[in-house]
Amino acid sequence: TIFSSSNAQYWKELRSIPPAYINNYWLDVYFHPSNSNYGWVCGFQGMIIRTTDGGNSWSGSQIAGVNHLEHVNFPSLTVGYTSGPDGIYKSTNGGQSWVDVTPNNFISYWGCYFVDENVGLVLAEGCNDQQRFYRTSDGGQTWTLFTGTEPASGLTDLILYDANGLGFAASSCRIWRTLDGGTTWSVFSSSGTKVWNEEKKKKNSSFLVPYAG
Repeated sequence: TIFSSSNAQYWKELRSIPPAYINNYWLDVYFHPSNSNYGWVCGFQGMIIRTTDGGNSWSGSQIAGVNHLEHVNFPSLTVGYTSGPDGIYKSTNGGQSWVDVTPNNFISYWGCYFVDENVGLVLAEGCNDQQRFYRTSDGGQTWTLFTGTEPASGLTDLILYDANGLGFAASSCRIWRTLDGGTTWSVFSSSGTKVWNEEKKKKNSSFLVPYAG
């Protein structure tokens, strides 16, 4: 079920979701910062729903053979990415259809973030003593890899502010930082015990990192 609110106090259930998508389990929502009428939600069964009128109406798409979609991110109103354990997928038509741009089909993926239509990262692994930061500068056609070595620290979420500059990522008990647009990463600070961190939010010098356990 998806709810909307205009003041963060009173919420109403959205009933305009297509019937085939109405009972799905959803995991992430993204509204475009330059035009809040455009929004996307992803979840299980490879499902993504989208709105172009601020949530009044919705349409859906489904990526065949994909189960769990963890994150969705649209750097423009037409080009976007969604990722989860099965891989990372790209849309060039606002989310109507998707193509597989996964760098390596034999590992598990989690969050992704793109600073523009071409430059971004998708995160992988972490639970087996390696953190994999895959970076692309050509919209997913090719990828480079940076590998971290923090023991038992699952890598989940990131944000990139500049294609060649600052970004942050979260893994279990660790906040990572890049100063070169995601090409290299290092541990920046500790964020608690080594349990699963699902998200990461930053405002000014403050971080919010919810975790399970």
